[in-house]
Amino acid sequence: MKIKPLKESLLLCQAAVVTPFIWGHRGLGKSQITEQTATVNKMGFSDMRLSQCEASDLRGLPYADKDNGRTRYLPPADLPTGGLSWGDFMEQLQILKVLEAELEGKQIAELMDANPLLHEDPLEVIKVLAALGKYRAADAIARKRADLMPRLDRGILFLDEINRAQDDVIQAVFQLVLDRRLGTYVLPAGWHVVCAGNYMEGYMTNGFTDPAFLNRFCHVTLDGGELTLEEWVEYMSGKYGGSAANIIEFASQNTKHLDGDIKGEQGFSIQPSRRSWEAVIRVENAVKAGGFSEDARLAVIQGLVGHEPALAYTRYSCPVRPRELIQHGVDFYRSKLKGLNRNQLTGLCWGLVSFLKGKVDDDKNAKVAMDFAKFMAADGKDKDVAVAFCNLMVGGSNIKARAAMVSNPAVAHLIGKFQSPGHKKNFADRLNEDPELQKLVSNVAWGEDPVKGK
Repeated sequence: MKIKPLKESLLLCQAAVVTPFIWGHRGLGKSQITEQTATVNKMGFSDMRLSQCEASDLRGLPYADKDNGRTRYLPPADLPTGGLSWGDFMEQLQILKVLEAELEGKQIAELMDANPLLHEDPLEVIKVLAALGKYRAADAIARKRADLMPRLDRGILFLDEINRAQDDVIQAVFQLVLDRRLGTYVLPAGWHVVCAGNYMEGYMTNGFTDPAFLNRFCHVTLDGGELTLEEWVEYMSGKYGGSAANIIEFASQNTKHLDGDIKGEQGFSIQPSRRSWEAVIRVENAVKAGGFSEDARLAVIQGLVGHEPALAYTRYSCPVRPRELIQHGVDFYRSKLKGLNRNQLTGLCWGLVSFLKGKVDDDKNAKVAMDFAKFMAADGKDKDVAVAFCNLMVGGSNIKARAAMVSNPAVAHLIGKFQSPGHKKNFADRLNEDPELQKLVSNVAWGEDPVKGK
């Protein structure tokens, strides 16, 4: 992946609440790219190199809470703390000894009493101090606030070299990525984790390839070589100007001179899971909300479910979609439905169930459901899909009971008699109201020709 779509992919992952893991050779600039993404988007940035950390560097050091008789942990300074309360802010200022140098404690209390906003917004302190002529104090507070605030509201916590970290550190990261917390520490709402690691390149220090751990990430790759050569030249020229000319000319002739000739790999294959497909939904919703390219969409989906499933998913096309079927009705799409293959029909069946299940008390929804089942049982090439559709629409944990209800009209009628008057109509009720559909589905279920009745 090139640098520009990588930066966009990081933002897409943030919008979809997905944790990206950037893979690439050493020295490609993974941390710089992440920091640039944060800076351009006015976010804070905190960088932790986990290969140099112990678990206590993440969890923090314990201390005794004498008032409550418990042991608590002090989070390290590298972890973002979120929005500061007034008390927290005052504590930071007192560390600088700013207020102690400029104002007596009595004056501070008077200021607080005179202006209630001082209890809520440290910015108001700056204004009041300036109005009182306490410019040195106001300036010091303003600088301290400017230093703190970008790190507080939103930002990126960059965890680098995870695949070189010790196992106990990886377990700490596991909780941080999964739950956005570590012990009593909670990652602030506006902050997001971005992870990175170099290719395995022949050695390992831990059990990093645990599938349960790897499945928590969207794996994206920063490419070297020809793919990102142009962006590297642009970066070097912009930063060093003519001083970089000789190096650019030499290294660009052969990318082995630029990135070396080390063959690296992730050491595992990205596999889809139900968790990762749920993340794909969030990605699709973020893309629909606007601002992300198709390249970023595909890259993030590939990072979640793998290359081949992502391509198959993004290329999947069915001439009839559930929303359209519900909107226009089955008759409108009858000719197209006849042209669908089994995979398309199966996908349409499941998609339609997700839209209609539990909603057939509405007559329009019920008609679509009944018409689709009737079409599949009478005219469809894969008539067993009609039985599957009806079973799914009936629902329930007892598979035998719902199969009997669908395939045996007598059972359906018997169950219908026990329904309380005025209850919300379900799919079984709709089947009872449609003897023709009942017979068609029953014939298919029992292996008889639904048209000839044999």
